[in-house]
Amino acid sequence: MNEFIGMVKEGAKQVAGEVKKAGKVVVKKSGELADIAKLNYKISEAEELRKTTLEEIGKFVYEQHLDGVEFTDFIGDKCSELDAVSDRISELKNELSELKKEVTCSECGTKASSDASFCSKCGTKLN
Repeated sequence: MNEFIGMVKEGAKQVAGEVKKAGKVVVKKSGELADIAKLNYKISEAEELRKTTLEEIGKFVYEQHLDGVEFTDFIGDKCSELDAVSDRISELKNELSELKKEVTCSECGTKASSDASFCSKCGTKLN
């Protein structure tokens, strides 16, 4: 019987040792996953900063274009593309206003329902 109890104790020690090893692996892996998540977050922040900076540069260049500065080659072509996209957006917004049966205030440009008599923003009489 003592031999059996000894075998059980030995087996329990082996199981405990394996559980301890597995626990260490889990702790190590969870630490690695946390480090990966932190790095992914930092990368995402940096990419967002890059995107924002590029948008600011683009906005500056496009505003220069709108002020009459003439660019050639790539920048000029991109400004022309942006003009076309802006025109298309305006067309689509007008189409949407027509579908919604909206009118535009001639004074301030605010959209209003076609049955409105006055502009809700500036008070101008609507046709």
